[in-house]
Amino acid sequence: MQGLKKKRLDELIRYYAGEKMEKSVKYRFEHDIYEWMKYHRLQSVYDDFVLNSYQLISDEDRDFFVNQQNEDKKKAEMQLRILKKVISKLENHGVQYILLKGNGIANSYYHQPWHRQFDDIDILIDYSDSPKAVKAVQELGYVQGWYWKGRIRQATRAEILHQQLFTHELFNMVKMYGSYESNIDINHKFGWLGTDGEKYKKLKFAYLYSMKKVIDIGQKQYFVFDDNLNFIHLCCHYYNGAVYFALDPDYKNDDPCELKLNRIFDIVILLDKIDKNVVKQLVCEFGVENEVKYVITIIKEITGNQYGFDAYNLDDSEMNFFYSKSLKKMNWPISVETRLYDIDKKDKCIQKMNMD
Repeated sequence: MQGLKKKRLDELIRYYAGEKMEKSVKYRFEHDIYEWMKYHRLQSVYDDFVLNSYQLISDEDRDFFVNQQNEDKKKAEMQLRILKKVISKLENHGVQYILLKGNGIANSYYHQPWHRQFDDIDILIDYSDSPKAVKAVQELGYVQGWYWKGRIRQATRAEILHQQLFTHELFNMVKMYGSYESNIDINHKFGWLGTDGEKYKKLKFAYLYSMKKVIDIGQKQYFVFDDNLNFIHLCCHYYNGAVYFALDPDYKNDDPCELKLNRIFDIVILLDKIDKNVVKQLVCEFGVENEVKYVITIIKEITGNQYGFDAYNLDDSEMNFFYSKSLKKMNWPISVETRLYDIDKKDKCIQKMNMD
């Protein structure tokens, strides 16, 4: 099954890159493959791939994929309406921002924005604008807290201050739109602080903001990182999520989903848009060589190509560690390959692990 998953992922990447591929004749629904795609949040791209890559698809399967696409479109349209309200409020309050990750990526690099699955609105602001940003979003009915067991639970003042002072972001802001849970992550640092977050503290917002570009989404313009800085930020975010997941206050000792391939997919489809010389210069300046090397190693594993960047050996110890809640460096008892492809085995492994 691992071999088949690798094959389907390779097909998906080549399809999305626009490589000419002969259409397969008959599609047969592969339940395990689809569930694996859902785990990695690639099912929307996979839906599109199937509908455009097979000559013969049963009516039942075609209806299933079309219905999935229609649901994805509805969700994307709602997210876009919410995004417009949030960014307009921030602008009205004079808050400069950079739109990060999901929304910006979906509307910059994907064939259709609804091909990229995401839930939150992620933005970067200057730390000094924190009070204005919180006030702006509160005016839309958001509160600092989280949705849990059927209701929104507000964070305490101590929780809010701790999050603001000791992490890279403000406390999550949440609002329910009917049954849809909308979360806004307001970042004030380039990346998770972790064990070596001093390097992110040195990256001032004004400098990062100078490397922005404008994208059009609907009838509104938004600020995002330029392609080079976006590539670096996505690599840092992937690495930090992979090694520091236990530091997330929401983490409950379950599967941290730390190697989600939709985030790698973002980076792969961005690779042909960057200036590698500029990227390497900035990577050295930011001190994030290990972060990029980590991500490129994963990319090399799934594509066989490291695209002119340095990579680890997949079995290197630097690829299979994480930090516990007490910041103790620990090793996974299973391989990176297992963590990527065998989710059942990974689940059983996590149940026996001590994340404290």
